[in-house]
Amino acid sequence: MMRGLYSRGLSSFVIGALASLSAHRSPAAERPSIIRGPYLQSLLDTSVVVMFTTSEPLAAALTWGVEGGPDSTVAGGNPTTEHRFRLEGLAPGKIHRYSIHTGLLPLTQGFTFRTSPPTGAGGIRVAVIGDSGSGSAAQLAVAGVMEEMAPDFILHVGDIDYEDDMDLTFFRPYQRLLARSCIFPAQGNHDIFLPWPSLFVLPGLDPKRRGIYYSFDWGSAHFAVLDTERDLFEEPEQLDWLAADLEAARARAIPWLILSFHRPLFTIGAYAFDEATIRGRVAIGPIADRYGVDLILSGHDHNYQRSHPVRGAGVRDAWQDPRFDSPRGTVNLVTGGGGTDFLYQKSAGADERFTRRFISIQHAVEVDIKVSEIHVRVVSHEKQLIDEFRITKAPRRPGPRLVRGDVDFDGALSITDGIGILLHLFQGLRIDCPEAARIEAAGGFLSITDAVYLLNYLFLGGPPPRAPFPECAPALGGDDAWCVREACGG
Repeated sequence: MMRGLYSRGLSSFVIGALASLSAHRSPAAERPSIIRGPYLQSLLDTSVVVMFTTSEPLAAALTWGVEGGPDSTVAGGNPTTEHRFRLEGLAPGKIHRYSIHTGLLPLTQGFTFRTSPPTGAGGIRVAVIGDSGSGSAAQLAVAGVMEEMAPDFILHVGDIDYEDDMDLTFFRPYQRLLARSCIFPAQGNHDIFLPWPSLFVLPGLDPKRRGIYYSFDWGSAHFAVLDTERDLFEEPEQLDWLAADLEAARARAIPWLILSFHRPLFTIGAYAFDEATIRGRVAIGPIADRYGVDLILSGHDHNYQRSHPVRGAGVRDAWQDPRFDSPRGTVNLVTGGGGTDFLYQKSAGADERFTRRFISIQHAVEVDIKVSEIHVRVVSHEKQLIDEFRITKAPRRPGPRLVRGDVDFDGALSITDGIGILLHLFQGLRIDCPEAARIEAAGGFLSITDAVYLLNYLFLGGPPPRAPFPECAPALGGDDAWCVREACGG
């Protein structure tokens, strides 16, 4: 009898002990999991790299296939915590699916991504952010905006990590995005100590170079990512590489050329008089002009800025805003509102003439690119549209239609135009097209008589402004933002 009681007591003790051990085992010990990723790298037309980190060493496998086709499985080899799968032979411009598992244990749900269309063809969508790496609520809000954009890939213009914690500032905020949209980063001043080779696989990046710069084709656009943390004059090989890279892209007849880097060439924010801004403009600007770069994306200033089209340190075709048909200059964007603190406007000097928009707000930029058009939308963290413009490859560049007295350049005369002249004269309001504002006489400076002349015409039946006026055809030989050298009869 005692023996039976002893046996039953021992059994109860063992069962209880096992239950206690089971209850105190960590979830990771029970079930391995992915603790970073998965995230896509070097997603191009026929290849991609899928990276992730697991909670313990294991032999992972990846199953993938093109939408509507059969599955293939790639084994990862020896057990490890750092996993990197390179998939080759993908179909250009197609939706692909993938999932990750170890043995029969699934580690992820299924994800999808789209490969690049064939070089020089097809439509793509890009999300652009910068100066994001704070882990803030604003960064998470911007990440949500980007998810709704559903981009094919992401350009990050630098300052990925302010906190020395990539999980806090990068992998967790963008976890859902990175599994479906490849990210192509530029190096910012806060990123120079990141372990780039272990974090990112960047197309065409030469490990022998001094600096993080590379390029790639994606559909109808060619992208060159530069490293403005290197001195472009003391290390001119990066500029030599850029010129050769853009020349090769032009030779392939790719419709659009886009540059991405951290420090802006044009800014009226906190870095308006920064030496790196000035040196970068002198170094990169002439190369962008030579090869007809269409769009430059940068950050560093924590705000949103858009330039007029700029070429040779002058503004070109600003009168076309917000639709630029074959403009003779490059539009520069500063997109430094990815989630960190704002930097406000600093400069009211000479560089202000280059700037069309300046807004201190958290935001992301959506760039839709087709063979004949770039459509840019800028969306705040509160999902408000704050700017929008288009650049087209028009067969003929139109001439400006000038309405004399149209200070705000909206195509019509109103009391706001007269008020605009007065605000310009007495409060310093900038007028983008002084030639349009001049009413009484050609050339010279604006004066109060221009405002009086316009208001007399609008409200007292006085004579109309001199030609060109609404009945005038588009001006032949019209030029630039300040604004027209020649106009019919002007």
